[in-house]
Amino acid sequence: MEYEKIINKIYPKCEQVQDHLSFLRYFDEHPQYHQEDVVTRAIQRYEFFWIPFILNNSRDTENDLQFSPPLDIHWVWHVHMLAPQVYKADLESSVLRRMIGHRPSDPNSHNDKIKRERTASLWRRSYPDEPFEMDQSQQNR
Repeated sequence: MEYEKIINKIYPKCEQVQDHLSFLRYFDEHPQYHQEDVVTRAIQRYEFFWIPFILNNSRDTENDLQFSPPLDIHWVWHVHMLAPQVYKADLESSVLRRMIGHRPSDPNSHNDKIKRERTASLWRRSYPDEPFEMDQSQQNR
């Protein structure tokens, strides 16, 4: 919270910084996304579902921004990007052959929820046997 006050004073109109802080705050306030079993499953879902989803539904990094992944995947994707050289190499050697356009936003925001709902609809058609959001029993731990 103190960081947000400082950032707001220095960059009052820097919406992307504020969105990024909101994104990080969400995952700080939802520790279930840090559990080892949740992270392990999210990594699998990122690799075997999210990357192919982008391959099949988006033409470029700008177009990628119209999609918002399941929250468990979003968290591991974001963490993956914290090692930019590894991230770049991993994505360029994946079936996608390029990095995915990403702009962190507050998962509780109206716009992000709408984008996630649209993505979920496409996801269900692409992966009818793989739920979009992680199992509720894992979320409530």
